[in-house]
Amino acid sequence: MQIKANINTPIGTLTAIADDQSLCKLLFIEQCPAKIEFGENQIILRLKQELDDYFNGKLRKFTIPIKQNGSEFEILAWNSLQKIPFGETISYKQQAEIIGKLKSFRAVANANGRNQIMIIIPCHRVIKNDFSLGGYVVGIDKKQFLIEHEKHYKSNL
Repeated sequence: MQIKANINTPIGTLTAIADDQSLCKLLFIEQCPAKIEFGENQIILRLKQELDDYFNGKLRKFTIPIKQNGSEFEILAWNSLQKIPFGETISYKQQAEIIGKLKSFRAVANANGRNQIMIIIPCHRVIKNDFSLGGYVVGIDKKQFLIEHEKHYKSNL
């Protein structure tokens, strides 16, 4: 059975959806489906601690088990996101090259936009070729905050 919990963060309220084995979704509250019951389990408690550590600069890599639901291409794109080091960014074009789809940078950007495990699968670390931020489903301000947050803690550790 899946449950959900709201988690307050410096960039807004996130809603986590988890079963007893893994995190299934981590979305901003306005993106979340309403049909799932609120509750807590070990996954939600662990996620709360990891997010708290991340936003306090103590965590660079999440260890929470996740369950990705998407097409083969989306999962390939999302897996590549998890390999981008903390505090670094790459372009959509570079991400397409990394997954062996050299001309598919628009498809990569679309797949990143369908990521439903925000922050944990760090789609915020992908920017445009011209170094501008590009899009972010929940707003450029949140993407900018996450990039600056990571750069700050990367340089201060």
